[in-house]
Amino acid sequence: MNPPQIIAELPKLKQTQTEATKKYSWPAGETMEVVCPNCTGIVATQISVVRDDDLPLRPEDCEGCNAQFEVYPGGKTVLVSAPMSGPPSERGLKAIKFFESLTFDPNGARDWPFTTEVETLVTVAWLEEFEDGTQQFIDADQEPPHIYSPRLDPEALERFCETNIEHYRTFHDAHEAALDRREPVPITPFW
Repeated sequence: MNPPQIIAELPKLKQTQTEATKKYSWPAGETMEVVCPNCTGIVATQISVVRDDDLPLRPEDCEGCNAQFEVYPGGKTVLVSAPMSGPPSERGLKAIKFFESLTFDPNGARDWPFTTEVETLVTVAWLEEFEDGTQQFIDADQEPPHIYSPRLDPEALERFCETNIEHYRTFHDAHEAALDRREPVPITPFW
């Protein structure tokens, strides 16, 4: 008779990525100093997470010039965006003025559901609020501006949008591709 054999199972070890299996060779350490591709300032970028997770790049911001760039394992940097240099153009000033005039209403979809839906459907037009409190959907980038609604107080505009929502839905369905590309599409006034 053969003596019983004792077979012991070794516990399975959690496999970790070894340096040999990593795709990207980030240097050791918590940070790596790189040169900002916009202003040539020195930026200390945190690399421990990208190294541990074997990521191909790390996004970084330069505090000196506010540029955004990508950092690669060998220290290479690629500029993604940089702040404007020099005075703003006429188009830039127009955009700044426009965005300063915008008001975000986090409860818009709840409080003004039809006005909000029309704003979504026409995409190229913004809800302009005038000093007297009236509002109007308008694409002021066009010459002359494209008008998408009458100028009404907020409650009257909500009722107008509710009454005419199918007209706006039909308009959107007919011009969806152009509107998605943010191309100007005038609407024939129906009010």
